[in-house]
This record gives sequence, C-alpha cells and structure tokens, in this order.
Amino acid sequence: MKRYLITTFLMIYALFATNIPQTTYSSVTNLHGNSISLSSPLGVNGMSGVIVRNVGGSDYILAYVKQTSQNQATIIDTDPLNGNPLANIKPIVQVGDRVIGGFLYSKVIVLAPNKEAFNQIQSQFGVSSQNPDYFLAFLKGSNPSSSDYKKYAKLMGIGLFLIAKNGIVKVYDPISQQVVAKGSYTVSNKSTISPFYNNFN
Repeated sequence: MKRYLITTFLMIYALFATNIPQTTYSSVTNLHGNSISLSSPLGVNGMSGVIVRNVGGSDYILAYVKQTSQNQATIIDTDPLNGNPLANIKPIVQVGDRVIGGFLYSKVIVLAPNKEAFNQIQSQFGVSSQNPDYFLAFLKGSNPSSSDYKKYAKLMGIGLFLIAKNGIVKVYDPISQQVVAKGSYTVSNKSTISPFYNNFN
C-alpha cells in the first residue's frame, strides 16, 4: 500500500511538473529579417528565449526571441539589458549564435488570491516563488499590465509568473507576453486579496 501511495504521489508530482516548460538549448541556423530558424525547437509556441554570443571569452545576451512554430522564432526585443551599452553588439543576431529557451524559467512569482492558494501552487508546481510583495511595491498597489510584467521581469530576472484565479493557474511568460502552460488548483479558502496575495494586507 505504501509503495502504491508513493507511486501515485510521484505520478501526480510529475504531472504538475510538466506544466512548466523546461530550459532548452538551440542555435540559429538561418536568418531572414526578424525571423530566425533554429537547430531545434525551444519548446512550446509562445515560449521566449535569449540569443547568446561569446565575445572575447564572455557570453552576452543580445536579444529575446519567441518561438512561433516548430524550429522557427521571431526577434521580439533587441534591448534585453534596458539600454546598457553591452546590448549594442552588432549584428544583433547571426547564424551560429546560441539560443537558450525558457531563460530564467526557474525564477518565478506566484500571484494567488490568498495565502492558502499561494502555498498550494508552490507545492504543486515544485517552485519557490519570489516574495510577491516586491512586485506589488513595483506596481505601487495597482493592477499589473503586460508591460508591467515585462519591465519587472527584466529588472529582477524573473522568467515566469504563475497567475492563479478561479481554480486555474496560467503560466505566463512576461517577455513573450504569452501563456505557455496551464494548471489547476483547489483550496477551501475562497477569500481574495487584491490585486494578489501579499504580506502588506
């Protein structure tokens, strides 16, 4: 019986773990304007990645891309460092550049309606959320927009937001501004803290 319970738990854990796409590695094989071909897929469509080039023995992030179809992506942001001169290495993308899909996907923030949901989602998805208080302070108490998610992610090195509402968890990529996976949660506590659970309340 004990072995059965352990097996069931591992199967359930694996099911939830697959809701977050894994970090992948590829390279640029062709380039046409803002569209690039990849040696292998980043993962799911809508998933973001970074273009990386080694210059003088050091790796530099040059741009963000988003997978649009199998082995295809488009350049979506050529200023990954928000104006830092290192972002100006030319050309922005060239054949042979490395691509890291799901860059920083291990760094997440859970935005949940209450503490019980917050804790359950962390457990189910096997993640450790950054304190949502920091994001709320960044927002100055307002509801987040898509640009707020992206600005904060670039500033703080966040890869994903797990946004929970009405029993559904959306795994949101703030760079591509796409939902890359979904999950669910069930809690007895139906209370809601606006705009999301935080310790300021």
